[in-house]
This record gives sequence, structure tokens and C-alpha cells, in this order.
Amino acid sequence: MFKSKIILITGGTGSFGNAVLKRFLKTDISEIRIFHGMKEAGRYATPVQQ
Repeated sequence: MFKSKIILITGGTGSFGNAVLKRFLKTDISEIRIFHGMKEAGRYATPVQQ
């Protein structure tokens, strides 16, 4: 399902973000990006084009 995908985890240092990260590390995701907080994530957010 996530093969060759890039995943962004916001709040990656919290308990939920940490649990999600550990689970995704066991998959074939090509890249995981982690932002410490939503304020920081908003600064670098890129609109998704469909």
C-alpha cells in the first residue's frame, strides 16, 4: 500500500508520532519525513497537486 511513498509525520516526537514511526519503519516506504511541531510543518508545507 505504501510502497515507494513518502510519508510526513507531524508531531513525530509525541507518543502517537513515535508509535506511527516505529510501525512505518517495518514497511517498504521509501522515505519518512518528521516534523517536531505543527508550527514548523506549516512553514514547509507544499500543496498537494492532483
